[in-house]
Amino acid sequence: MSGFRIFGIALALVGVAAAVFPALFGPLTGGHEPPGDVFQAIERRVRGGMVLGVGLGFIAVTALRPWSTTIPTAIFYLMTGALAARLFGLLVDGTVPKQWLLVAVEAVVMALAAFGCGTRKRLATATDPAAVQRAARNQNDAQEDDHTDQARAGDDKTTSGERFTLVPRRHRLGHIGW
Repeated sequence: MSGFRIFGIALALVGVAAAVFPALFGPLTGGHEPPGDVFQAIERRVRGGMVLGVGLGFIAVTALRPWSTTIPTAIFYLMTGALAARLFGLLVDGTVPKQWLLVAVEAVVMALAAFGCGTRKRLATATDPAAVQRAARNQNDAQEDDHTDQARAGDDKTTSGERFTLVPRRHRLGHIGW
């Protein structure tokens, strides 16, 4: 497990604790004094949820490139933490109509980030000729592997009566297979 994932797990746990117990995390959530109204109480929890979202982002994003998937993924997880804390706050502290509007806005941003992440990947594959060629080559390699495996699964003889000798062959991923 990488250091970033361990850091992400620790940050996510701190975020959960800050969202559940915002008074214990005064500097992070906005002070030790009790909030003035329900809206402020929920907003304090959301700050802890943002820390949760950053932790989830560190867990989920394993590489910074390609940026077309990293940025939407980070936005998605940041909004996930904020939305989870906001919903928890609505459940525990009570409801405010403006908070439900913010829930809808966060859900739309999450949906756009999720849609953007998947669409960019599909568009890049569909419009990049090199990516199309790589996909076709990988499909052809997989079909050749299937035909070789089917021939070996037979009675261990070729059509001319010679026996197969198992020779290691290189896969496209670089490891040796039989």
